[in-house]
Amino acid sequence: MSYEAADRPWNEEYLQQIFKDLSDTNEDIRLNGAKRLNDFVTEQSRELSSEGFDGFIDSVDYRISRIIQTQQTQQQIGCLIAIDVLIGVDYHENGGKKFSKLYKFLKALIGKHEGDVNFMILVSRSLGKLLASAQDGFLYAEAVKSEIQRALEWIDDLHSDSARRLMATLVLREIANNSPTLFYGSIQTFFETIWKAIRDSDIAVREHAVASLEAGISVICKREQFKRELFNSIIDEANKGLKQPSIESVHGSLLALGEVLQIPVLCNQDQFKDICERIMKFKDHSNRMLRRTVMSLIPKLANSNPESFVNSYRHTCIQYLLSIAKKHENDRGAAYLALGEMSIALKRNIGPYLEQIILTVKIGLQSKNKGSMEAMKCVRQLAQACGPSLNNYLPEILDLMFEMGLSTTLVESLSQLVSQIQTILPSVQDRLLDQVSLVLDGQHYYHPGTPSSFRKIRSKSNTVASVDQKRITLALKTLATFDFKTHVLIEFVKECVVNYLDHEQPTIRKQAAITCTHLISGPGDNLPTRGHAAKVVAEVLSKLLNVGIADPDPLIRFAVLSALDHRFDHFLAQADNLRCLFIALNDEIFEIRQLAISILGRQTERNPAYVLPFLRKTLNQLLTELEFSADNRNKEECSKLLSLLVKASHQLVTPYVEPILKALIPKLSDINPRIVSYVLTALAEMVEVGGQRITSTVKQLLPQIVLTLQDQSSSTKREVALRTLRSVVSSTGYVIDPFIDYPNLLDILINFIKTEQLTSIRLEVLKVIGTIGSMDPYKHAINQLDRKSKQHQISTTLQGQQSVLSAENSDVTFSLTPSSDDYYPTITIQALLRIFRDPSLNTHHNAVVQAIVGVLTRCPSSKFSTFLPQVMPPLLYSIRNCEPGFRKFAFQQLATLVSATKQYIREYLTEIFCLIHEHWHASNIVQILSLVEEISIALKDDFKVYLPDLLPQILSIVNGSERVTNVVTKVLHTLEVFGTLLEDYLHMVLPTIIRLFEQQENNVGVRYSSIETLVKLSQKLNFSDYASRVVHPIARVLNESKDELIPPSMNALCEMIYQLGSDFSIFVVMLKKVTSRKRINHPKFNELVTKLQNHQPIVRNEDRSDDFSASSSSSSSDAQASGGGSQPSGSQQGGANAGSGASQSSADDPNTKTKEKLQEGQLKKAWNAKNKSTKDDWNEWISKFTVELLRESPSPALRSCNHLAQVYQPLARELFNASFYSCWSELSVVSQDDLILNFEIALKSAPPEILQTLLNLAEFMEHDDKPLPISKSLFSELAEKCRAFAKALRYKESEFRESPTAENVSSLISLYNELQHHESAVGIMKYAQKLHAVDLKESWYEKLQRWPEAQGVYEKKLSENPANVDALLGNMRCLLSLGRWDQVIHIASETWGSSNVDTRRQIAPLYATAALNLNQFERFSDAVTVINDNEIQGSYYKSLLL
Repeated sequence: MSYEAADRPWNEEYLQQIFKDLSDTNEDIRLNGAKRLNDFVTEQSRELSSEGFDGFIDSVDYRISRIIQTQQTQQQIGCLIAIDVLIGVDYHENGGKKFSKLYKFLKALIGKHEGDVNFMILVSRSLGKLLASAQDGFLYAEAVKSEIQRALEWIDDLHSDSARRLMATLVLREIANNSPTLFYGSIQTFFETIWKAIRDSDIAVREHAVASLEAGISVICKREQFKRELFNSIIDEANKGLKQPSIESVHGSLLALGEVLQIPVLCNQDQFKDICERIMKFKDHSNRMLRRTVMSLIPKLANSNPESFVNSYRHTCIQYLLSIAKKHENDRGAAYLALGEMSIALKRNIGPYLEQIILTVKIGLQSKNKGSMEAMKCVRQLAQACGPSLNNYLPEILDLMFEMGLSTTLVESLSQLVSQIQTILPSVQDRLLDQVSLVLDGQHYYHPGTPSSFRKIRSKSNTVASVDQKRITLALKTLATFDFKTHVLIEFVKECVVNYLDHEQPTIRKQAAITCTHLISGPGDNLPTRGHAAKVVAEVLSKLLNVGIADPDPLIRFAVLSALDHRFDHFLAQADNLRCLFIALNDEIFEIRQLAISILGRQTERNPAYVLPFLRKTLNQLLTELEFSADNRNKEECSKLLSLLVKASHQLVTPYVEPILKALIPKLSDINPRIVSYVLTALAEMVEVGGQRITSTVKQLLPQIVLTLQDQSSSTKREVALRTLRSVVSSTGYVIDPFIDYPNLLDILINFIKTEQLTSIRLEVLKVIGTIGSMDPYKHAINQLDRKSKQHQISTTLQGQQSVLSAENSDVTFSLTPSSDDYYPTITIQALLRIFRDPSLNTHHNAVVQAIVGVLTRCPSSKFSTFLPQVMPPLLYSIRNCEPGFRKFAFQQLATLVSATKQYIREYLTEIFCLIHEHWHASNIVQILSLVEEISIALKDDFKVYLPDLLPQILSIVNGSERVTNVVTKVLHTLEVFGTLLEDYLHMVLPTIIRLFEQQENNVGVRYSSIETLVKLSQKLNFSDYASRVVHPIARVLNESKDELIPPSMNALCEMIYQLGSDFSIFVVMLKKVTSRKRINHPKFNELVTKLQNHQPIVRNEDRSDDFSASSSSSSSDAQASGGGSQPSGSQQGGANAGSGASQSSADDPNTKTKEKLQEGQLKKAWNAKNKSTKDDWNEWISKFTVELLRESPSPALRSCNHLAQVYQPLARELFNASFYSCWSELSVVSQDDLILNFEIALKSAPPEILQTLLNLAEFMEHDDKPLPISKSLFSELAEKCRAFAKALRYKESEFRESPTAENVSSLISLYNELQHHESAVGIMKYAQKLHAVDLKESWYEKLQRWPEAQGVYEKKLSENPANVDALLGNMRCLLSLGRWDQVIHIASETWGSSNVDTRRQIAPLYATAALNLNQFERFSDAVTVINDNEIQGSYYKSLLL
């Protein structure tokens, strides 16, 4: 998987810097770079997912491949170091894939032979390391075979250059040493070919070819049947070479014979003499190289066959070497080395020549130049060979050796001498102590109690200052390693060695610490616990502990604590020392924490009252972090520490067995194999402590262990699982039953024995089977059958439910009136939610949410319980399912809502936190953190229950490699808001904050903010247990050249002084060095340090503290300006904090205003309806009026919708009635009259859609007994005009009750018919005729569709007046409706000819319809020709004729 630069979850700049250091010419920098790369790869393998780590390794591989393509040797050396690191790091990548990639790199480098011997040696060593770490497989075998073949071809090629042949010999040696089985397949070809390289003209090729020959011989020697043949073949080839005239051939053959002499077989006397003669023939050769080769071979001859050598060649060889040592100054060193090695081979047979050798050695010791060190080594080897026989010669030799001064060779030689000759030990001890004292103290050593009159006092300041630092280190190391058991050196340690604990050089401080712990512990197992010696030990140990906590170099702190074994427990159990160890338990370096927890665990038996409470707190922290941490590295470290704590302190852990197991068992399912391995180790320790008490937990534990055993991804995991299983069985007595309860367990274990490659796992399997016990084979077979039958019966069914939020219940406004306090918020929220639920209106959802929140924040707090159930479900649902852009805004508004509602939000917190965890993305993080801040403020201490799940996610934001400044700053502000809630989680929070300000690649503003956060938290929380973890990083920050960071860093140190009090004294020396070196002057810090040193009480001055904080804020602004960072200002602090202050106060105030002031002037401008004529004019009028009503509404809820209504007019229309009602009662009488006047203008002139709106308003006003003063007849007429028949009917009925006229009856009948209320129409007609004597009209019957009665009336009128056209047409309409089409045609035919054109046009539609129904198309055609073309019916009928 490829990552874009911005998406890489690791620090690419840091990786680039590491590779730059790997290519540096300085070896120390390269070694440091290798260590950093090792740590970085290990860290990423812990923290990243498998996919993410694959991307990280790809990035590393890409850098290596780019370097390989260059021609710069120094960069390629860095590349080799990187490959070595990757080989050594155990990370979760397929072994074959890892081997294939790294071998590909090395194969390319093997071909780059530019003549640099050191580079080629490094390449070959890397190849050997890769082969040694690889597992057997096809790729592995093919690679080895390919390299062997290529190397042999290079050697065999006479035209190849010497660099290629050298590379070939190096590769062959590494393959032989690290892959002997595959190398053996080509052994015959190897021995046939390697002689060409042994006789090569290049001396480097010859020497390394012989080294390859040695490796090949070691492969053969493991196969007994081939030793003799090998011996003879090599001798024959060597003899051939010795006979050749070239110096190179002779030299290579001599070297080969030297390797033959190492073969562990006995050659006969003749062969040995022949080899000796051939070698000694060249001892006086003119070529110096051959002479030195012969000298190096003489000890090998002596060691190969000592008896024959003594009889035939001892005298000749010794005299030869002695003459070389005396006469040839340049070869003297080689002669001394040969004499020494030969003496070891001959042992006491060297005795007759001992005096001659000693005389010659004295010459070398006296020279103090060439050969002096070799001469000293020769003395050491003579002592090893001759023992007490050398005693008579030692006084003079020792004088000469001590005159050479303190050196590593001297110390090693003296150690060998005293081990062989015990009688010289006192003298050597005194003289060596004197040498050490001269180096360390500048004066001679005197035993304790020596009177001052016997001491030669001299100035030691200049002497000590001039001593080389390497000699100081050597002197300290000598004190720690040489045998000074007979001397009591505690006083010397106190007076002299302890001073070096504060030396500038870390190597000297480290060695001084090691020396102190070694010397005060003494030779026995117990330290003095009483008397003066005990006081001295306690004093030195106190200083050592100060170094182990306050030293800036973690290696020194580690060295001190690692030396404090059980012998120091009596002193370590004291309260003052325990406080130091408590600080060390929270050291920034994990390995130091491991040591501290082991030491403290031992003290539970000596001082339980003081230790156990602190360790209980630590145990709780470890379990919390293990359960909730999202950081793999943290979980891994916690499981390690927990395992150590359990192992070291059974007394502490015993009462907490069950909760610990409860926290550990779920972690066995973790995808990280390292975490599982460490958890299994901790479980193994736990079951040993718990014993029978964990029997109830075994049923939960065993399935997880069995599942882990089946995991093929990690052999370490399987091995630890086996050990844990054995511990569980042996501790609980749960024998035999595991095979019954878990039928596949035995098959798994047996399969391990058959297939597992690692011997350690196979042995562990046998132990497990033996511990569980044997099982009846028949019963096992029955169990297997039962298991198979159950597998057939098992079926899993997945059921899923998806709940979708439905619409609210029926409109609650039915039960409310405008006079109710809840009315306006309710109808506003209902209107807004309708928009919110409409997906097509998603462009307005931001404004909707803002309006809803505005409504709620302006409501009295007593109403939250009413409105939140309506708002929260759809809001939370939309956040879960909406687009990312809206989600960010929604979280921000939700934060504002929480800020206002406070405790009322509790009911919805579960779903809110589910949403937070689901959408914890970088794009939402600032808004989510604002929401979390508001929740924590609302809940106060009750928020603690959410921190375990939430805090790891918050910290993971800044623990990632890619950090955004404003996001990091927001996280820091969130931590400040949490404040005292973080008391139980400081072990998680502090490392994150410290990493932020310590990493130099971070923005200066971010670093400043993180230190400021540390200061603010330290004012609320107790950091005393984490002093070491805080002070050391701050000291490193002060060491930088970042002036902006100095003020907050010094402020942080001052806060630590306030918290620690006198315990801070251990850091003062170290911090003073830093401040003096960087010339930092901080008055407050200096004042507090002075009080500490004078043992004065440290009391916080509140007034000065406030001034101090103010100055910090000022400096913070400067840091922002210089560093480009951004501090959390008031406008940035969560968004919700800044924006919800007013709403919060209003929510908490029971006397919140429920009405806003109305401005009548603005409304009058809006309702002015004069000079409006066109439809557009009226639309603009109604739009402006509705929005202005919302803007000026006395209701805060309605006013909240003002901005949304301006962009979404339907909302203003929907709330028009409510907003009008809210304003109406607040208007003066004059304004009301003016409003009605303009209303009447609008009612008479506005288009129908606006009339409808105004009619709805009038009806709404009447519902709450506030009708508008406008006539009902006008409303009825306008309603009918708008086809609002129901509304018109209501007004017309009211008018009929007041005036029951025929006109009103006719209107009512028409309205009833429009509304399909035919019975009502008949009823009103009869009612009007009966009670009000209203004359009936024939048109009423037609309206009522009572066709027979209507026809009767029309026929009656025709009989009275046949020329009545209206009666004729009415009669025809009735007949047509009754389906009497033939009568219609008859009447039309009779009157058609006598009628005028107008009458025909009125008759024609009825005539044509009847003719069409009877299929009389001629009549139909006659009638259609008369119908007007502009009428719909006429056009339709004419189209039928076409």
